[in-house]
Amino acid sequence: SANAVAVGGGLLTMARSTLVGGRRLTSLPALSAARAGLAKGLAKCTHYPTLADLMAELPLPTQAASAPAATSGSTDAEVHSALLLALAGAFAKNGNHRLDFMRRSLLVRAQGAQNGDKKLEEALGKLNASFPGQMVKASQDPDYEQTLLRKIADK
Repeated sequence: SANAVAVGGGLLTMARSTLVGGRRLTSLPALSAARAGLAKGLAKCTHYPTLADLMAELPLPTQAASAPAATSGSTDAEVHSALLLALAGAFAKNGNHRLDFMRRSLLVRAQGAQNGDKKLEEALGKLNASFPGQMVKASQDPDYEQTLLRKIADK
């Protein structure tokens, strides 16, 4: 199962060796196959530790804009969409992981998907639905605390 692969470190290792860091694949067919494989594996994975580590390490699609794009098949945005959906599934399975996700500033990081394609934005919406609205607003606005303090002071 995808969770067994994730627990064994295979999913994270594949991502690190293909999409993360300076060792990106330069062959478009190989890169497309790696992206498609990761997206399929993530679609079936709910192993939170692996998903969170991947969220922390995987470049956001806007950060990876200078990387080679595949002419067919999966894109980094598709991998990221699958990751966000997998995280939403992991939170549905065990909501206690949300606190760790927040503490690691991963919800803030995930908000970078707002500038992505429609599929990425939809996946972000499902991830955000896993959290109370106020937490999502705080992750989207770096000045959220100051805004709240102003509201309190105005009363």
